[in-house]
Amino acid sequence: MKKFYTLVAACLFAIAVNAQSERLVLVEHFSGASCPPCASFNPGVQAILDGNTDKVTSIKYQLAPPGTDPMYSHNPAHSGARFSYYPGTGIPKTAIDGNHFNGHPADWNVNTINNRQAVPSPFDIDVEYSVSPTTVSVEVTVTASQEFTDANLRLHTVVIEELIEFDEPAGSNGETSFKHVMKQMLPNQNGTTIQNEWQSGESQTFEFSWAHANVYNLGELAMVVFIQNNTSREVHQAAFNNTPTYESDFNYALTAEALAGIPEQVCDATFGLAPSFQVTNFGAENITELDIVVTVNGEQFPFTWEGNLGLFENTIVSVPEITVESPLATNEVSISIESINGNPNEMEDVLMVSNFATRSISVDANISITFDCWPDETSWSLSKTSDNSLVASGSNYGAAQAGQTINVPVQLENGECYRFSLEDDYGDGMNGSQWAGCSLDGSVTISDNFGTIAWEYDGSYEFSLVEAEFSAVGFLSAEEEQQLNGLDLFPNPTKGILNIEFNLRSAQNTQIDVFDVTGKHVISHGLGMIGEGFHRHSIDLSSLQQGLYVINFTTDQGTQAHKVMLTH
Repeated sequence: MKKFYTLVAACLFAIAVNAQSERLVLVEHFSGASCPPCASFNPGVQAILDGNTDKVTSIKYQLAPPGTDPMYSHNPAHSGARFSYYPGTGIPKTAIDGNHFNGHPADWNVNTINNRQAVPSPFDIDVEYSVSPTTVSVEVTVTASQEFTDANLRLHTVVIEELIEFDEPAGSNGETSFKHVMKQMLPNQNGTTIQNEWQSGESQTFEFSWAHANVYNLGELAMVVFIQNNTSREVHQAAFNNTPTYESDFNYALTAEALAGIPEQVCDATFGLAPSFQVTNFGAENITELDIVVTVNGEQFPFTWEGNLGLFENTIVSVPEITVESPLATNEVSISIESINGNPNEMEDVLMVSNFATRSISVDANISITFDCWPDETSWSLSKTSDNSLVASGSNYGAAQAGQTINVPVQLENGECYRFSLEDDYGDGMNGSQWAGCSLDGSVTISDNFGTIAWEYDGSYEFSLVEAEFSAVGFLSAEEEQQLNGLDLFPNPTKGILNIEFNLRSAQNTQIDVFDVTGKHVISHGLGMIGEGFHRHSIDLSSLQQGLYVINFTTDQGTQAHKVMLTH
């Protein structure tokens, strides 16, 4: 069988109370975005919680391994500490009021909640909090409703995010929606030591603050507070509040993040670029208009966004499609927000920058695949982007051995753009070494007979589907070569200056492109229309690192590719 879900580190959480000492039961649930069994049981857990909000509140601790989980990565120390506080080494697991129930979510139901909720609590907890653009401030008042004595009492004050939603699965198990996710425990995962002996009516007030970080939506921040015996793990009471006071020292302020829609790699051709990003209003004034400038390789594209965004509200801003012609080897895209309702941003200026590259290889290509411990999960396809026609594909590798390498030769067409799609049925990519019993990561390399690499994957990250685009260049046919004689590149090897001599039999549009061995487009010289006859053109390679390069010489008739060695 595949992957066994064990965790070395652990974490715990508890939830508690309501006023008048009526008990509010706390469910602490431990899960992970890359845990397939968690995805099966979490909907049932959430259905019980959603149907009994007058009796129960919850804290969800996201964990990894197995796999990855972005919410766990935001606060692994607190999630890990709470998980290990309770018995059990696997997920999913649940703790209800600390020691009332500990175990697998299949082993408890709504009756477990009802039975615990029927037990009165010795405490009332009142929690109030405010959210500003930088800070969460919390005030907790604990009042004993009866005389009560216990040992080693701790007050746990927890900031949660009520709802986090992703456009794509957050991990490899397909889940995109997460509720009551722990963001921060105040002052830390150990809680606050409080007195062990209480008189009826006695109160204590505690204040905490957190300079918030890694919050997806400030409008979703809520508080869960509970009192727990740190030795027996019993939770005596819990409280929940999701109605903060919102505060801001700014009138016009925002942040922008999550820049998307910019490919990692494209073909060396004209294409449409449509970035998007999320903006969050941190100012007291509603945002109704944003003046935005998108810059692509130095060329500016201004546009105006219109809407109505209140304090701490966010939205996705989609940039109208921009046509990019003849992209460079490395292309820079920057997005700046120039003004908010005609006013400057009172927070830091917003400037988002991203890059994408172009890749080309020769028409004689090879796809090399080395499998991890589960070859049957891997499938791939290669198609033309012009009409989506399938060129080659592979699947059903169940008979292959772990660590085995296969090579698939592929003949490409000169000037065509191709899309390579690599899929993993399990959703963990070919990152096999993360699992017990497997020490192998898979890999994929697409290259040509020059050793130029169009795309490669080293097995270091998870995916369900990953795609890359690249173009193919080839040699001239005999008929085409009649239009181009005497092509000569010298000196080769060169220390920097490379001379290119050629003789055209007719006027031709001519271009020279230089690619490194990874397929990266590093130099482009457009010579324009050149007349019939003998010509010489020199290019300076001295700014490049020494090594092997491919020079593509292109006319209206086609492309010739030549290898050149650069030495310093």
